[in-house]
Order: sequence, then C-alpha cells, then structure tokens
Amino acid sequence: VDRVSGSTLVMQGDLTVNAGRVQIANPVTLSDDGSGAHVHFNMPGTELSFSGQSRVHTGVTFAGEGTLSNRGSMALAAGVDLSSAALYNAGELSIANHIQPGTVQAEAFENAAEGEVQISLGGYTQGSEFDALVIGAGGVLLDGELSVHLLDLDFDGAFFALQVGDEFVIIESAGGV
Repeated sequence: VDRVSGSTLVMQGDLTVNAGRVQIANPVTLSDDGSGAHVHFNMPGTELSFSGQSRVHTGVTFAGEGTLSNRGSMALAAGVDLSSAALYNAGELSIANHIQPGTVQAEAFENAAEGEVQISLGGYTQGSEFDALVIGAGGVLLDGELSVHLLDLDFDGAFFALQVGDEFVIIESAGGV
C-alpha cells in the first residue's frame, strides 16, 4: 500500500515497511489488541508517514532504522518506545494527549519549522508529572514551536503553578541537541 485515504483506519498486529515511504492521509490508530502490535522498518531510510489525525497506543513496538513521521496531529501514548527508529514532526505532536504525563523514547528526533511539540506539566517528576522525550544516540534537531499545557493532576480545580526558576528537562538526548 502506497497511500490509504478515506475513513478511519485502525491497525493492529504487524505492519512491515519494506522500502520507501508509506503515507496514510486519513485518521489512523496504531493499537495493541492484546496479542502485540509491531511496526517493522526493514531498511534504513524507510518511513511511515501520517498526515491526518493519528494515535499510537502503549504496547505498540517499533523495530528497525526507519522513521515515524507526523505531518498532521499525532498523540503518542505514554510509554511508546520507538527503539531504533526515529521520530519526525512537522505537525502537532503530543504525549499522552494532555491527560496523564509520560515518556516517549526514540533513537532520533527532529521537529521541523512547521512542527509543534505539546508538553504537559503537572508537577516536578519527569514521566509521571510532566512529559519527556528521551532520545538515543541519533540526536535531536529542534525548530518550530513548543507549547506547554498545565495540568490538574489531583482533579481539584487547581492547575500546576509554575514558580520563577523552575526547570524541566523535557527533551534529553544521548546524541546531543
């Protein structure tokens, strides 16, 4: 399949990207149905590209040296691990959809000029109270925008209150920024 366009697509099970780019324009969800959901990039330079609304649920695993690309609006569930794959963003990218903070891991990350990374802050603990991207040796290229959403993790009507001097490591990389 080179391109799928139309109604919502839910993908469960195995998806293999053999060569080139697979572009999906319609809304898509990558979901683990309990028996495992895997995306395999068979060759370096292969790409799975979403240009509509997309969601990647916890439990979906990625293998190989390809790239998961967002050119629309993508929500990555807390705990998504792209393993040896890269993440490219030229759209709106959020972690855990601003509900409960989490951590997403990838080998490399690029945020393009038109990309927006949306991070949620609800406290001072990385991964459980604020979002983080943990990037491997592939490094990070940053451009575009960063949006910060404050959370009410106690559901008491009081959103997290930042203090002067607060610091948050939201992107860390073994390969540099």
